[in-house]
Amino acid sequence: MSLASLLSAPARPGTGLLDGSRAAQNAAVVAPPVATRSAVTMCPRCDVALVTEVGAAPWCEGCEWGLERYEPPVGAGWSARWLGRLSYRVAYRATVAKFRGLQRSAPTRPGFGPVRLAVYGISLVLLLLTAALAGCGVWLIATNPNVATIGVGGAAILVAITLIPPVNRLDRDHDPVTRDEAPALYALVDRVAAAIGTRPPSVIAVSSDFNAAVTQYGLRRRRVLYLGLALWGVLTPQQRVAVLGHELGHFVNGDVRHGLLARPAMVTLGRLARLLNPGRARNAGALVAVSELLLRVVMRPVVIGLMLAQLGIQALVLRDGQRAEYLADLGAARLAGTAAAVEVLDLMVHGEGGHTTVASQARAGNGVQAWRIAIAELRARQTAARMHRLRQLTVRREASLLATHPPSGLRSLLLEAGPWLDPAVRLTPDESERVDAELARHYQRFRRDIAHTRV
Repeated sequence: MSLASLLSAPARPGTGLLDGSRAAQNAAVVAPPVATRSAVTMCPRCDVALVTEVGAAPWCEGCEWGLERYEPPVGAGWSARWLGRLSYRVAYRATVAKFRGLQRSAPTRPGFGPVRLAVYGISLVLLLLTAALAGCGVWLIATNPNVATIGVGGAAILVAITLIPPVNRLDRDHDPVTRDEAPALYALVDRVAAAIGTRPPSVIAVSSDFNAAVTQYGLRRRRVLYLGLALWGVLTPQQRVAVLGHELGHFVNGDVRHGLLARPAMVTLGRLARLLNPGRARNAGALVAVSELLLRVVMRPVVIGLMLAQLGIQALVLRDGQRAEYLADLGAARLAGTAAAVEVLDLMVHGEGGHTTVASQARAGNGVQAWRIAIAELRARQTAARMHRLRQLTVRREASLLATHPPSGLRSLLLEAGPWLDPAVRLTPDESERVDAELARHYQRFRRDIAHTRV
Protein backbone atom coordinates (compact mmCIF):
# COMPACT_ATOMS: atom_id res chain seq x y z
CA MET A 1 0.00 0.00 0.00
CA SER A 2 1.38 3.42 -0.92
CA LEU A 3 1.82 6.31 1.46
CA ALA A 4 -0.94 8.21 -0.31
CA SER A 5 -3.40 5.34 0.01
CA LEU A 6 -2.58 4.94 3.68
CA LEU A 7 -3.28 8.61 4.33
CA SER A 8 -6.43 8.69 2.25
CA ALA A 9 -8.00 5.55 3.74
CA PRO A 10 -11.33 6.30 5.38
CA ALA A 11 -11.42 6.31 9.14
CA ARG A 12 -13.06 3.50 11.04
CA PRO A 13 -16.16 4.23 13.08
CA GLY A 14 -14.16 4.10 16.29
CA THR A 15 -11.87 2.09 18.48
CA GLY A 16 -13.12 -1.48 18.30
CA LEU A 17 -12.00 -5.01 19.08
CA LEU A 18 -10.85 -5.68 15.53
CA ASP A 19 -9.88 -2.24 14.29
CA GLY A 20 -6.62 -2.33 12.33
CA SER A 21 -5.23 -3.63 9.08
CA ARG A 22 -6.95 -6.61 7.49
CA ALA A 23 -3.53 -8.20 7.11
CA ALA A 24 -3.45 -8.43 10.89
CA GLN A 25 -6.51 -10.68 10.89
CA ASN A 26 -5.55 -13.32 8.37
CA ALA A 27 -4.73 -16.04 10.89
CA ALA A 28 -7.91 -17.92 10.04
CA VAL A 29 -7.88 -21.38 11.57
CA VAL A 30 -10.72 -23.11 9.79
CA ALA A 31 -8.21 -24.85 7.53
CA PRO A 32 -5.74 -27.50 8.77
CA PRO A 33 -2.05 -26.63 9.10
CA VAL A 34 -0.16 -26.45 5.84
CA ALA A 35 3.42 -27.59 5.52
CA THR A 36 5.86 -24.79 4.80
CA ARG A 37 9.16 -25.16 2.97
CA SER A 38 12.07 -24.39 5.23
CA ALA A 39 15.73 -25.36 5.25
CA VAL A 40 15.59 -25.46 9.05
CA THR A 41 13.32 -27.98 10.78
CA MET A 42 14.89 -27.94 14.25
CA CYS A 43 15.31 -24.99 16.59
CA PRO A 44 19.04 -24.04 16.74
CA ARG A 45 18.58 -22.95 20.36
CA CYS A 46 16.40 -25.68 21.85
CA ASP A 47 17.10 -28.55 19.42
CA VAL A 48 13.36 -29.32 19.16
CA ALA A 49 11.15 -29.56 16.10
CA LEU A 50 9.75 -26.31 14.77
CA VAL A 51 5.98 -25.84 14.52
CA THR A 52 3.74 -24.16 12.00
CA GLU A 53 0.08 -23.20 11.59
CA VAL A 54 -2.05 -22.29 8.55
CA GLY A 55 0.92 -22.27 6.19
CA ALA A 56 3.07 -19.85 8.20
CA ALA A 57 6.84 -20.04 8.24
CA PRO A 58 7.85 -22.37 11.10
CA TRP A 59 9.06 -21.20 14.49
CA CYS A 60 10.02 -22.66 17.87
CA GLU A 61 7.07 -22.92 20.21
CA GLY A 62 9.33 -22.88 23.27
CA CYS A 63 11.80 -20.00 22.78
CA GLU A 64 9.91 -18.43 19.84
CA TRP A 65 12.96 -18.53 17.58
CA GLY A 66 11.84 -17.65 14.05
CA LEU A 67 8.57 -16.11 15.18
CA GLU A 68 9.82 -12.66 14.19
CA ARG A 69 10.26 -13.74 10.57
CA TYR A 70 8.76 -11.25 8.13
CA GLU A 71 6.23 -12.63 5.64
CA PRO A 72 5.85 -10.11 2.78
CA PRO A 73 2.51 -9.71 1.01
CA VAL A 74 2.02 -11.78 -2.12
CA GLY A 75 3.14 -9.85 -5.19
CA ALA A 76 5.07 -7.17 -3.30
CA GLY A 77 7.99 -5.63 -5.18
CA TRP A 78 11.54 -5.49 -3.88
CA SER A 79 11.17 -1.94 -2.53
CA ALA A 80 7.94 -2.78 -0.71
CA ARG A 81 9.59 -5.90 0.71
CA TRP A 82 12.62 -3.93 1.92
CA LEU A 83 10.59 -1.16 3.51
CA GLY A 84 8.10 -3.65 4.92
CA ARG A 85 10.83 -5.77 6.46
CA LEU A 86 12.47 -2.72 8.04
CA SER A 87 9.25 -1.32 9.54
CA TYR A 88 8.13 -4.79 10.62
CA ARG A 89 11.36 -5.40 12.50
CA VAL A 90 10.93 -2.16 14.44
CA ALA A 91 7.24 -2.85 15.09
CA TYR A 92 7.81 -6.43 16.22
CA ARG A 93 10.47 -5.47 18.74
CA ALA A 94 8.40 -2.55 20.06
CA THR A 95 5.30 -4.76 20.35
CA VAL A 96 7.10 -7.48 22.30
CA ALA A 97 8.92 -4.94 24.49
CA LYS A 98 5.64 -3.23 25.44
CA PHE A 99 4.03 -6.56 26.29
CA ARG A 100 6.94 -7.64 28.47
CA GLY A 101 6.94 -4.28 30.21
CA LEU A 102 3.24 -4.61 30.98
CA GLN A 103 3.82 -8.13 32.26
CA ARG A 104 6.23 -6.72 34.85
CA SER A 105 3.87 -3.93 35.89
CA ALA A 106 0.16 -3.71 35.12
CA PRO A 107 -0.79 -0.85 32.78
CA THR A 108 -2.19 2.29 34.34
CA ARG A 109 -4.19 5.13 32.86
CA PRO A 110 -1.87 6.98 30.44
CA GLY A 111 -2.92 10.44 31.59
CA PHE A 112 -1.00 13.39 30.18
CA GLY A 113 2.14 11.53 29.31
CA PRO A 114 4.79 12.58 26.79
CA VAL A 115 2.90 11.19 23.79
CA ARG A 116 -0.33 12.97 24.63
CA LEU A 117 1.48 16.25 25.31
CA ALA A 118 3.38 15.94 22.03
CA VAL A 119 0.23 15.17 20.02
CA TYR A 120 -1.72 18.00 21.61
CA GLY A 121 1.19 20.37 21.06
CA ILE A 122 1.40 19.45 17.37
CA SER A 123 -2.36 19.91 17.04
CA LEU A 124 -2.25 23.37 18.61
CA VAL A 125 0.57 24.45 16.30
CA LEU A 126 -1.29 23.16 13.24
CA LEU A 127 -4.51 24.86 14.33
CA LEU A 128 -2.68 28.16 14.85
CA LEU A 129 -1.02 27.90 11.43
CA THR A 130 -4.36 27.11 9.80
CA ALA A 131 -5.98 30.07 11.55
CA ALA A 132 -3.08 32.30 10.53
CA LEU A 133 -3.45 31.21 6.89
CA ALA A 134 -7.16 32.04 6.96
CA GLY A 135 -6.41 35.36 8.70
CA CYS A 136 -3.86 36.31 6.04
CA GLY A 137 -6.41 35.61 3.34
CA VAL A 138 -9.00 37.82 5.02
CA TRP A 139 -6.42 40.58 5.60
CA LEU A 140 -5.34 40.57 1.94
CA ILE A 141 -8.91 40.91 0.72
CA ALA A 142 -9.90 43.52 3.31
CA THR A 143 -6.86 45.81 3.07
CA ASN A 144 -6.26 45.95 -0.68
CA PRO A 145 -9.15 44.47 -2.67
CA ASN A 146 -8.27 43.79 -6.30
CA VAL A 147 -8.30 40.84 -8.62
CA ALA A 148 -4.90 39.54 -7.47
CA THR A 149 -5.43 39.88 -3.71
CA ILE A 150 -8.96 38.52 -3.91
CA GLY A 151 -7.67 35.50 -5.81
CA VAL A 152 -4.72 34.85 -3.46
CA GLY A 153 -6.71 35.63 -0.33
CA GLY A 154 -9.62 33.49 -1.41
CA ALA A 155 -7.29 30.59 -2.18
CA ALA A 156 -5.68 30.91 1.27
CA ILE A 157 -9.08 30.84 2.94
CA LEU A 158 -10.18 27.81 0.93
CA VAL A 159 -6.97 25.95 1.79
CA ALA A 160 -7.44 26.73 5.48
CA ILE A 161 -11.03 25.46 5.36
CA THR A 162 -9.86 22.29 3.60
CA LEU A 163 -7.30 21.65 6.33
CA ILE A 164 -9.86 21.79 9.14
CA PRO A 165 -10.37 18.17 10.33
CA PRO A 166 -13.87 16.94 9.57
CA VAL A 167 -16.18 16.19 12.47
CA ASN A 168 -17.18 12.55 12.90
CA ARG A 169 -20.68 11.61 11.86
CA LEU A 170 -22.82 8.56 12.47
CA ASP A 171 -21.74 5.71 10.22
CA ARG A 172 -24.39 5.19 7.54
CA ASP A 173 -23.66 1.46 7.42
CA HIS A 174 -25.09 1.14 10.94
CA ASP A 175 -28.76 1.24 11.91
CA PRO A 176 -29.49 3.27 15.06
CA VAL A 177 -31.48 1.40 17.70
CA THR A 178 -33.70 3.59 19.88
CA ARG A 179 -34.12 3.20 23.64
CA ASP A 180 -37.84 2.56 23.17
CA GLU A 181 -37.10 -0.17 20.65
CA ALA A 182 -34.50 -1.98 22.80
CA PRO A 183 -34.98 -1.15 26.50
CA ALA A 184 -33.20 -4.33 27.66
CA LEU A 185 -30.14 -3.56 25.53
CA TYR A 186 -29.95 0.01 26.76
CA ALA A 187 -30.44 -1.14 30.37
CA LEU A 188 -27.51 -3.52 29.98
CA VAL A 189 -25.28 -0.83 28.49
CA ASP A 190 -26.33 1.61 31.23
CA ARG A 191 -25.43 -0.95 33.87
CA VAL A 192 -22.00 -1.60 32.38
CA ALA A 193 -21.31 2.13 32.01
CA ALA A 194 -22.25 2.73 35.65
CA ALA A 195 -19.95 -0.09 36.78
CA ILE A 196 -17.06 1.41 34.80
CA GLY A 197 -17.76 4.91 36.04
CA THR A 198 -18.68 6.70 32.83
CA ARG A 199 -21.84 8.01 31.20
CA PRO A 200 -23.52 5.67 28.71
CA PRO A 201 -23.52 6.32 24.97
CA SER A 202 -26.28 8.48 23.53
CA VAL A 203 -26.77 6.18 20.55
CA ILE A 204 -26.43 2.44 19.95
CA ALA A 205 -26.19 1.40 16.31
CA VAL A 206 -25.91 -2.07 14.77
CA SER A 207 -24.46 -3.44 11.54
CA SER A 208 -23.39 -6.69 9.92
CA ASP A 209 -19.77 -6.36 11.13
CA PHE A 210 -17.86 -8.97 13.12
CA ASN A 211 -16.72 -6.22 15.46
CA ALA A 212 -17.72 -3.64 18.04
CA ALA A 213 -16.54 -0.06 18.47
CA VAL A 214 -17.14 3.24 20.21
CA THR A 215 -16.55 6.79 19.10
CA GLN A 216 -17.87 10.33 19.53
CA TYR A 217 -19.55 12.33 16.81
CA GLY A 218 -20.70 15.85 16.10
CA LEU A 219 -19.62 19.11 17.68
CA ARG A 220 -21.35 18.10 20.91
CA ARG A 221 -19.20 14.93 21.03
CA ARG A 222 -22.13 12.60 21.52
CA ARG A 223 -21.09 9.05 22.27
CA VAL A 224 -22.09 6.15 20.06
CA LEU A 225 -21.67 2.41 20.53
CA TYR A 226 -21.45 0.34 17.34
CA LEU A 227 -22.36 -3.35 17.64
CA GLY A 228 -21.66 -5.71 14.77
CA LEU A 229 -24.37 -8.36 14.87
CA ALA A 230 -22.14 -11.04 13.33
CA LEU A 231 -20.05 -10.80 16.52
CA TRP A 232 -22.75 -9.89 19.04
CA GLY A 233 -24.95 -12.79 17.95
CA VAL A 234 -22.36 -15.49 18.74
CA LEU A 235 -21.35 -14.23 22.19
CA THR A 236 -22.44 -15.82 25.46
CA PRO A 237 -24.01 -13.52 28.08
CA GLN A 238 -20.76 -12.89 29.98
CA GLN A 239 -18.82 -12.44 26.74
CA ARG A 240 -21.28 -9.68 25.84
CA VAL A 241 -20.54 -7.97 29.14
CA ALA A 242 -16.81 -8.27 28.33
CA VAL A 243 -17.26 -6.63 24.91
CA LEU A 244 -19.28 -3.78 26.40
CA GLY A 245 -16.76 -3.36 29.21
CA HIS A 246 -13.90 -3.17 26.73
CA GLU A 247 -15.61 -0.65 24.46
CA LEU A 248 -16.97 1.66 27.15
CA GLY A 249 -13.65 1.42 28.95
CA HIS A 250 -12.10 3.54 26.21
CA PHE A 251 -13.98 6.54 27.62
CA VAL A 252 -12.18 6.29 30.97
CA ASN A 253 -8.72 4.95 30.17
CA GLY A 254 -7.21 8.13 28.72
CA ASP A 255 -7.16 6.94 25.09
CA VAL A 256 -5.56 9.79 23.15
CA ARG A 257 -7.26 8.62 19.95
CA HIS A 258 -10.65 9.74 21.32
CA GLY A 259 -9.52 13.27 22.07
CA LEU A 260 -10.92 15.96 19.79
CA LEU A 261 -7.67 17.92 20.11
CA ALA A 262 -5.69 14.99 18.70
CA ARG A 263 -7.47 15.03 15.34
CA PRO A 264 -5.53 17.93 13.76
CA ALA A 265 -2.24 16.16 14.45
CA MET A 266 -3.57 12.91 13.01
CA VAL A 267 -5.03 14.22 9.73
CA THR A 268 -3.92 17.78 8.85
CA LEU A 269 -0.52 17.04 7.30
CA GLY A 270 -2.00 14.22 5.24
CA ARG A 271 -4.77 16.48 3.94
CA LEU A 272 -2.17 19.11 3.04
CA ALA A 273 -0.08 16.50 1.22
CA ARG A 274 -3.03 15.42 -0.91
CA LEU A 275 -3.85 19.06 -1.59
CA LEU A 276 -0.31 19.78 -2.82
CA ASN A 277 -0.01 16.61 -4.86
CA PRO A 278 -0.76 17.73 -8.43
CA GLY A 279 -2.96 15.44 -10.47
CA ARG A 280 -2.28 14.44 -14.04
CA ALA A 281 -4.30 16.28 -16.66
CA ARG A 282 -5.73 14.15 -19.44
CA ASN A 283 -5.34 15.08 -23.10
CA ALA A 284 -3.21 18.07 -22.09
CA GLY A 285 -1.08 19.98 -24.56
CA ALA A 286 2.70 19.94 -24.56
CA LEU A 287 3.02 23.20 -22.57
CA VAL A 288 0.59 21.99 -19.91
CA ALA A 289 2.33 18.61 -19.71
CA VAL A 290 5.75 20.22 -19.24
CA SER A 291 4.39 22.62 -16.61
CA GLU A 292 2.74 19.75 -14.79
CA LEU A 293 5.99 17.74 -14.86
CA LEU A 294 7.98 20.66 -13.42
CA LEU A 295 5.38 21.20 -10.72
CA ARG A 296 5.47 17.53 -9.78
CA VAL A 297 9.28 17.56 -9.58
CA VAL A 298 9.22 20.61 -7.32
CA MET A 299 6.33 19.51 -5.11
CA ARG A 300 7.08 15.79 -4.84
CA PRO A 301 9.75 16.15 -2.08
CA VAL A 302 7.37 18.40 -0.11
CA VAL A 303 4.49 15.94 -0.51
CA ILE A 304 6.62 12.96 0.51
CA GLY A 305 7.95 14.87 3.51
CA LEU A 306 4.44 15.73 4.65
CA MET A 307 3.28 12.14 4.18
CA LEU A 308 6.20 10.76 6.18
CA ALA A 309 5.60 13.28 8.95
CA GLN A 310 1.92 12.35 9.06
CA LEU A 311 2.72 8.64 9.18
CA GLY A 312 5.20 9.28 11.97
CA ILE A 313 2.57 11.08 14.04
CA GLN A 314 0.01 8.37 13.36
CA ALA A 315 2.48 5.67 14.37
CA LEU A 316 3.22 7.56 17.61
CA VAL A 317 -0.47 7.89 18.44
CA LEU A 318 -1.29 4.30 17.54
CA ARG A 319 1.60 2.88 19.56
CA ASP A 320 0.37 4.79 22.59
CA GLY A 321 -3.18 3.68 21.81
CA GLN A 322 -2.14 0.06 22.23
CA ARG A 323 -1.67 0.69 25.95
CA ALA A 324 -5.26 1.91 26.02
CA GLU A 325 -6.35 -1.38 24.42
CA TYR A 326 -4.61 -3.38 27.15
CA LEU A 327 -6.32 -1.16 29.73
CA ALA A 328 -9.71 -1.74 28.10
CA ASP A 329 -9.08 -5.49 28.24
CA LEU A 330 -8.36 -5.27 31.98
CA GLY A 331 -11.59 -3.31 32.42
CA ALA A 332 -13.47 -6.02 30.54
CA ALA A 333 -11.97 -8.68 32.83
CA ARG A 334 -12.95 -6.74 35.96
CA LEU A 335 -16.56 -6.45 34.81
CA ALA A 336 -17.21 -9.76 33.05
CA GLY A 337 -14.57 -11.93 34.69
CA THR A 338 -11.22 -13.01 33.31
CA ALA A 339 -12.63 -16.17 31.71
CA ALA A 340 -15.16 -14.30 29.53
CA ALA A 341 -12.65 -11.59 28.55
CA VAL A 342 -10.07 -14.19 27.49
CA GLU A 343 -12.71 -16.10 25.52
CA VAL A 344 -13.57 -12.97 23.52
CA LEU A 345 -9.90 -12.27 22.79
CA ASP A 346 -9.32 -15.87 21.73
CA LEU A 347 -12.21 -15.46 19.30
CA MET A 348 -10.17 -12.59 17.83
CA VAL A 349 -7.19 -14.97 17.67
CA HIS A 350 -9.25 -17.07 15.26
CA GLY A 351 -9.21 -14.00 13.02
CA GLU A 352 -11.38 -14.33 9.96
CA GLY A 353 -12.17 -17.95 10.85
CA GLY A 354 -14.90 -16.78 13.21
CA HIS A 355 -16.43 -14.43 10.65
CA THR A 356 -16.26 -17.12 7.97
CA THR A 357 -18.06 -19.56 10.26
CA VAL A 358 -20.88 -17.09 10.93
CA ALA A 359 -21.16 -16.16 7.25
CA SER A 360 -21.48 -19.82 6.21
CA GLN A 361 -24.31 -20.32 8.72
CA ALA A 362 -26.06 -17.18 7.50
CA ARG A 363 -25.77 -18.36 3.89
CA ALA A 364 -27.43 -21.61 4.91
CA GLY A 365 -30.36 -19.58 6.25
CA ASN A 366 -29.65 -20.46 9.88
CA GLY A 367 -30.42 -18.06 12.70
CA VAL A 368 -28.42 -16.69 15.60
CA GLN A 369 -28.63 -19.84 17.70
CA ALA A 370 -26.99 -21.85 14.91
CA TRP A 371 -24.24 -19.23 14.64
CA ARG A 372 -23.53 -19.63 18.34
CA ILE A 373 -23.40 -23.43 18.10
CA ALA A 374 -21.01 -23.27 15.13
CA ILE A 375 -18.65 -20.93 16.97
CA ALA A 376 -18.75 -23.23 20.02
CA GLU A 377 -17.80 -26.14 17.78
CA LEU A 378 -14.97 -24.08 16.28
CA ARG A 379 -13.64 -23.42 19.77
CA ALA A 380 -14.00 -27.07 20.76
CA ARG A 381 -11.83 -28.18 17.84
CA GLN A 382 -8.89 -26.13 19.11
CA THR A 383 -6.68 -27.89 21.60
CA ALA A 384 -4.86 -25.87 24.25
CA ALA A 385 -1.55 -26.51 22.50
CA ARG A 386 -2.83 -25.29 19.15
CA MET A 387 -4.46 -22.22 20.68
CA HIS A 388 -1.09 -21.38 22.22
CA ARG A 389 0.57 -21.58 18.80
CA LEU A 390 -2.17 -19.48 17.21
CA ARG A 391 -1.70 -16.86 19.90
CA GLN A 392 2.01 -16.81 19.11
CA LEU A 393 1.30 -16.48 15.39
CA THR A 394 -0.77 -13.34 15.94
CA VAL A 395 2.40 -11.60 17.15
CA ARG A 396 3.99 -12.16 13.74
CA ARG A 397 0.91 -11.33 11.72
CA GLU A 398 -0.42 -8.38 13.72
CA ALA A 399 2.80 -6.52 14.53
CA SER A 400 2.83 -3.25 12.59
CA LEU A 401 3.82 0.35 13.18
CA LEU A 402 0.30 1.36 12.13
CA ALA A 403 -1.57 -1.37 14.02
CA THR A 404 -4.36 0.11 16.12
CA HIS A 405 -4.38 -2.90 18.48
CA PRO A 406 -1.79 -5.15 20.11
CA PRO A 407 -1.69 -8.73 18.80
CA SER A 408 -4.75 -10.62 20.03
CA GLY A 409 -2.66 -13.44 21.45
CA LEU A 410 -0.64 -11.10 23.64
CA ARG A 411 -3.83 -9.54 24.97
CA SER A 412 -5.07 -12.98 26.07
CA LEU A 413 -1.72 -13.85 27.65
CA LEU A 414 -1.59 -10.59 29.60
CA LEU A 415 -5.01 -11.22 31.15
CA GLU A 416 -4.08 -14.78 32.05
CA ALA A 417 -0.84 -13.58 33.64
CA GLY A 418 -2.75 -11.30 36.03
CA PRO A 419 -5.06 -12.18 38.91
CA TRP A 420 -8.05 -14.32 37.96
CA LEU A 421 -11.13 -12.14 38.43
CA ASP A 422 -14.75 -13.10 39.02
CA PRO A 423 -17.55 -11.19 37.25
CA ALA A 424 -18.66 -7.90 38.80
CA VAL A 425 -21.58 -7.59 36.35
CA ARG A 426 -23.57 -10.69 35.49
CA LEU A 427 -25.94 -11.07 32.55
CA THR A 428 -28.39 -13.95 32.83
CA PRO A 429 -29.36 -16.08 29.82
CA ASP A 430 -32.93 -14.77 30.05
CA GLU A 431 -31.72 -11.14 29.94
CA SER A 432 -29.47 -11.96 26.99
CA GLU A 433 -32.38 -13.59 25.13
CA ARG A 434 -34.51 -10.49 25.69
CA VAL A 435 -31.80 -8.41 24.07
CA ASP A 436 -31.73 -10.78 21.09
CA ALA A 437 -35.51 -10.57 20.80
CA GLU A 438 -35.28 -6.78 20.64
CA LEU A 439 -32.68 -7.04 17.87
CA ALA A 440 -34.53 -9.74 15.88
CA ARG A 441 -35.57 -7.30 13.16
CA HIS A 442 -31.99 -6.12 12.76
CA TYR A 443 -30.64 -9.68 12.64
CA GLN A 444 -33.05 -10.36 9.79
CA ARG A 445 -32.14 -7.08 8.11
CA PHE A 446 -28.39 -7.77 8.16
CA ARG A 447 -28.35 -11.55 7.68
CA ARG A 448 -27.97 -11.22 3.92
CA ASP A 449 -25.08 -8.78 4.37
CA ILE A 450 -23.39 -11.13 6.85
CA ALA A 451 -23.84 -14.06 4.48
CA HIS A 452 -22.23 -12.32 1.51
CA THR A 453 -19.52 -10.31 3.24
CA ARG A 454 -16.12 -11.02 1.74
CA VAL A 455 -13.53 -11.53 4.48
